[in-house]
Amino acid sequence: MNKKTANLLVNHWAIYGRTRLVHEKDRPLMPEVLKTSGIHAIGRSGDGIFFTTMAFRESPHAAFSRMGVAQPPPLVDDYTMWAVLMPKERFQQYQTTSDPDLLFRVAQNISRNFHPVIQRLIQHADVDYTMRVTFKAGRKPSVWPNARVIFMGDAVHAMPLTGAHGGNTALRDARLLADKLETAMKQEEDFETAIADYYHEMSKYAFREVEASKTMMKRFR
Repeated sequence: MNKKTANLLVNHWAIYGRTRLVHEKDRPLMPEVLKTSGIHAIGRSGDGIFFTTMAFRESPHAAFSRMGVAQPPPLVDDYTMWAVLMPKERFQQYQTTSDPDLLFRVAQNISRNFHPVIQRLIQHADVDYTMRVTFKAGRKPSVWPNARVIFMGDAVHAMPLTGAHGGNTALRDARLLADKLETAMKQEEDFETAIADYYHEMSKYAFREVEASKTMMKRFR
């Protein structure tokens, strides 16, 4: 086990997956309606595919340079993240695998029941970024810990990818926590009070987003 020593320890882990958007003969594979949309879910009851697009407003290279980041950006191209959704009962034989090639073939097989545009999007995806993701939904604790180990993002309010609420909620957590700690330092207050205030305010919006994401899952029943 790794040991950490610090005044504060922030625990943040993410449930995330993506595939790069590939262009075919200089023509985007992305359907026009996906360029400005959030999530599109399609499919029969209990089975579906959804998408969300990432179109950078600023070149990642330019953004890293502007912010003085020396390392190259991990992503430079616009992409579409897609997910094939199915009940775990239909996924039993694959629930322990992390083999991207196998998971990609499963996704391709399922996509054959969908529109040809959807089939092309999956067919041209980056296989190496194909991964298995288990949907989880966090439960609001009745009591928050009174300690200098702070939880944020998926570490405290994991939610299904439906709705694409998880990332923005985690960023909101980070901003709120930073504000609380900065105020405590300026006013020479103890960190415990700042942390308690953070948990109190975070829980109000975060678990609303969890419930909203769970509601969106109903379309796949």
